[in-house]
Amino acid sequence: RVVEVALAGVALRAALVATEPLGLGTPVDVVVGLPHADGPSWVVVGELAGTVADLPPEGGPEGPEDWPARSLERSVHDAGSMGAPPALWAPRLSCSPPPGWGAARLLRLVPDPRTVRYDGRESILEEDGVCELVACLVDVRSLPSAGFLHPPLSRLRMLHQRLLGADPGRPGHALWDTLLGEPAVLDLFAHPGTGAPSGFSLACAGSTGVDGEPLLAVLAGTAPAYRARVLDQLHVLASRLVQPPGPIAEVPPTWVAPDGWDAVEEVQLSTETYLATVRLSEMWEGATVEDVEEVAFSRAPFLRDLRDHGRRRVAVGGVREATLRRFDWQPAGRARTLTTACFGLADGPAGGPPVGFTVVAEVPLGSEDARRQLDEVLERVQVLRP
Repeated sequence: RVVEVALAGVALRAALVATEPLGLGTPVDVVVGLPHADGPSWVVVGELAGTVADLPPEGGPEGPEDWPARSLERSVHDAGSMGAPPALWAPRLSCSPPPGWGAARLLRLVPDPRTVRYDGRESILEEDGVCELVACLVDVRSLPSAGFLHPPLSRLRMLHQRLLGADPGRPGHALWDTLLGEPAVLDLFAHPGTGAPSGFSLACAGSTGVDGEPLLAVLAGTAPAYRARVLDQLHVLASRLVQPPGPIAEVPPTWVAPDGWDAVEEVQLSTETYLATVRLSEMWEGATVEDVEEVAFSRAPFLRDLRDHGRRRVAVGGVREATLRRFDWQPAGRARTLTTACFGLADGPAGGPPVGFTVVAEVPLGSEDARRQLDEVLERVQVLRP
């Protein structure tokens, strides 16, 4: 339905849109079409308090014609429902860490932007808060040092601050749960203003790891306050991570993935003074190695006073073509940094676009690690066939 609303004292036409089949108690988003030269720009401004029965009368014929056939909640519900056949996502990065190195694997799921159809045209829903689901499998050597008085589980419960792109909110309740068949702590977070659920962290320091090492895992999720209902199913999705019978970095796990969610995977290989991050992410049809590099640079901080050291072709298992580039730059408040980066393309799923492959390592310029070449990492990395 379309109603008249006042936003900052300005009268606007707003659409009330249900992203699930209508019924008593169905939550409804309030979507406002802000005037724009190329047509209205649709923005979510909140969730309607009440139920479908409380909707005000229609205020006019204009408004979004329809929502996507599969809404965010519906795709998550179908993937997370215990009675539905799961859509498994199998990550493809396999790394064999050099002796003495630590390893951590990150799996990240983010939904595509929601869209609205208006006047025969589809538009992205702007200012729509992002839902995110992240898994981290890590060995003890890769955990941030916190002293011997802090056991691994306590340190794992703080990792969500680094894993999630958005602040999950203020701490709420903590409960015992299970993950990968082991006891785990479930930390719940709430929105500071409304108290609505806004995130969770599920941490496990089990005893079933490989080579006698404990199994360490963290699964964290977050959603904006007006999409809090999706967190119920995100928790179910998170718990369906399947740990492989092998080392963390070498054997990829499998995970349930909702329709329309983008998957990004990382493997971090590290020593006490050196960190190399290997990443595989979805690209578009016709993408090139130059596009992979451009996307990587767009996500990087401002590279002030960049000095290029050159580039060369390198070989990486499962990657069609790869380029290695070295440069140094001046970060704010720190010594000059030497960055070594590798960019490449690998085959995507059958009939799908390619995936981008990147490896990035940063060390202080002039340090002992600056002499280290990335080749010793690249020769231990392989992109598995889809």
